[in-house]
Amino acid sequence: MGIGPIPIRAIWDWELREGIFDALLRDHVESILMMVDALVCTRLRAELEAKRPPKENRPPPVGKRRSIHG
Repeated sequence: MGIGPIPIRAIWDWELREGIFDALLRDHVESILMMVDALVCTRLRAELEAKRPPKENRPPPVGKRRSIHG
C-alpha cells in the first residue's frame, strides 16, 4: 500500500470492531481520523520529495530529440 488516505471503509470496519455505534460520535471520530491522516500523508509526501534526487536539466542525447513539428 502506498501513501494515500485511509479508505473510509477501513475506518467504518474499525468503528464496528470497537463498538462505536453512536452516529454523532462516529462523525467526530471519522473527521478526526481523516484530518490527521491528511496531515500525515502531506508530511510523508514532503519527506519523500526532499529525499528524491533533483532532476537534471539537460537536453536529451543526440538522435533522441523530439521534433517540434510533430
